Amino acid sequence: MRRRTKGLLAFLVIAAITVSSVLYIMNGILNRPPPEPLNLDEAPAEIRVIKADLKDKLSKSMFTWDDMTNFTVFAEYVAEHHPEALGITKDWEITAVLEIIDTGYLWFVVENDALNLTAAAVAPADPDVTITLRFDTLVEVFSAQTTAATAFQRGDVDFDGTLAIALKIDRLNTIFSYTIMDAKLYYSSGIIDFVLTENIEGSHTPGYTLFPCIESIITNESMETGAMGVGKVLIVDDQGTVVNQLDDSQHSVHKFINSTAVMMGGSDGLMEIWDFVSDTRVELDVPAGHHELDYNPITDTFMVLETATQGEIWNGLEVIYDTISEYNWDGDLLWQWDARVHLPFNSTIYTAICNNYTFRGYTDWMHANSFAWDKVENTIWLNVRNQDTILKIDKDTGEIIWRAGRNGNFTILDINGTEIDSIAHYPHSLEWLGGNRYILFDNGLFDPDVPSSMTRNGTGVSGFVEFEIDEENQEIREVWSWHATNSTYYFSESGGDADRLPDGNTLGIFANQALVLAQPDPVIFTEVTQDGEIAWELQVRGGNGTYYWAHRVERFYETPLVEIQNQVLNINAGTLYLNLSTWNCVKEMFSTDGEIRVIVDGTELYQDAFEFQPQWIATNLEVSVSDLPTNMKYIEIQVENSDGILKSVVIYGSINPPSINPVFYVFAGIMVAIPVIVMISLIRTGRIKFGRE
Repeated sequence: MRRRTKGLLAFLVIAAITVSSVLYIMNGILNRPPPEPLNLDEAPAEIRVIKADLKDKLSKSMFTWDDMTNFTVFAEYVAEHHPEALGITKDWEITAVLEIIDTGYLWFVVENDALNLTAAAVAPADPDVTITLRFDTLVEVFSAQTTAATAFQRGDVDFDGTLAIALKIDRLNTIFSYTIMDAKLYYSSGIIDFVLTENIEGSHTPGYTLFPCIESIITNESMETGAMGVGKVLIVDDQGTVVNQLDDSQHSVHKFINSTAVMMGGSDGLMEIWDFVSDTRVELDVPAGHHELDYNPITDTFMVLETATQGEIWNGLEVIYDTISEYNWDGDLLWQWDARVHLPFNSTIYTAICNNYTFRGYTDWMHANSFAWDKVENTIWLNVRNQDTILKIDKDTGEIIWRAGRNGNFTILDINGTEIDSIAHYPHSLEWLGGNRYILFDNGLFDPDVPSSMTRNGTGVSGFVEFEIDEENQEIREVWSWHATNSTYYFSESGGDADRLPDGNTLGIFANQALVLAQPDPVIFTEVTQDGEIAWELQVRGGNGTYYWAHRVERFYETPLVEIQNQVLNINAGTLYLNLSTWNCVKEMFSTDGEIRVIVDGTELYQDAFEFQPQWIATNLEVSVSDLPTNMKYIEIQVENSDGILKSVVIYGSINPPSINPVFYVFAGIMVAIPVIVMISLIRTGRIKFGRE
């Protein structure tokens, strides 16, 4: 079979060497309850005095940079005595910097299991992470008036470096501030409940479901604000039982690069690869970007979405754009499509349906959240959520070939051929199904035909939409869709996914309103048939203020799938003809090598190489075999992928002769033994005699 590209080979070598060395980056803060304030009854008098002074100044908004010296003394004491802080700093060697852009720098240096804090006018060289914020935002966080996650969402906090390190620094600051303010969160972390609400046998192909699961925490009793807690990657079977998980992961997008490994990104920081069989995790030098990522084995490069600005102000806020960036394994930028050049800001479009959202404190012009990359034709389809529009981009030139959607020039038709304003509203997770067909998740937000959806905390209907694009006639037409009938139960304010499965079903995720709107909703994974019947559904529920959020979902199987379409076996002539379809066990974004064999009574009579199609597009194969032995016992079809994972289908006879259950022999023995024993007994007692009297 064809050899893997050098990048993937390098990763597999690393994974094999480091099987026993899983990188639990954030182990000290995972699966723990919220931080309790440290009891200072036994603390030195100096520490108690500092604590009282800091609390008074933070409460009265009188905290200044001059108070940072006292804060560092107090924080170091808490770090030496708080059980969770000790767990975070143990065996951790890092330098992190809080860059307070209008004041100075606060250094976090962890070495020899101890934390050292320094407030200074200059920063140390080459920190592992730099967290940027204003002094007034720092005071809000120190006084427990807001969370760093909330400040990040509104654009008041940013970071450069690894997200896991930034989250640990945030956790330490939370411990310090809650101890100063005698504060307590109104939730209990770690409550998670999987409820399988549907599992109709025969209506779906059982497999495994992989998804990120990030805590959405309600941070006050009135449920007005939420914060992002710890994250995991979970793998469940078709019964909803967790069979594998990766802790300490905040990434929101996971895509397979081979049968056992997924690349993880979409939440800024750096991309990672997790092999869930060897339980090996490797961090790459490639930016993780936001919302979407892809890998191209032809060029051995990665593609991600990133953001960019150019000082352009609208309505008092800087306009933020999206870029599509391509990197090599060293993190070198090789190519970039820049919306600042190709899709300039247009305030009329931005405000057309009252969707003038902000994102991280910016005027969010695009909010692109997914793309599909045709690596053969070198074209990219980009989903621009805030414009309900899909762009087709020529990667070689960067030019937009066409725009299809609310702000495009294509006619939009529903499934009945009626012209409509948009195929979907605030859609997520665009995927290419091959040819001119696509599928996406329709959030149903800001749909003018549903007035209740036109506000941020409104109601509506979410679902899945498959459509085709006719470039010649400039039409986009719905060809299949499924929308839930319960508008509140299935309404997703953020996130969402829709994946076409090999058997024709569609698996999607309703990502709830917990993260953004602090609503106590479950995450719902729903698989529906082409007829619109729910075949499988799993709910991820929370409680006591802790709920969960998931952005994407991936289904995979133990082995490749094989479906025999037509089989003609002529035993007398010794010939076999097969027409079959096959799919790899994981959905990859590129074609991969496969091999098909025909085995007759243990002897290989046929072998051929082929390629599994990307995105679970069916691979159709024809097989012809002659000179079959007339006395053969079995015929076996084997389909193997490039990772050596094999699917065996016996289409004639049996590899092993039918075995008889051992219980049968026991039963038969008893049935024979009983009359023999009775006969012997009768002879001995003279009741039965042989011969003449």
